[in-house]
Amino acid sequence: MLYSMYIPIIQHNYGGVAMQENNNVTVNRHTKAQAKYDKAHTTGFYMKLNTGTDEDILEWLSRQESKQGAIKKLIRAEIAKTH
Repeated sequence: MLYSMYIPIIQHNYGGVAMQENNNVTVNRHTKAQAKYDKAHTTGFYMKLNTGTDEDILEWLSRQESKQGAIKKLIRAEIAKTH
């Protein structure tokens, strides 16, 4: 059986950052500020790997403490080699 429940949402604006209250649960202002920063200063990259032919890469990545850090380090090493 499906249940439907109406939960009112109250919106506030504190210092230009919109917040919502939902049954005394406030959406974290930091999350909204982070999203704004990310939109202005970051870009995402998606890479699709094949579990068969790229198994060596996937295994190596799984051992890395920081996948992003490891990939950046490899890319920067390659840039340094070619410049």
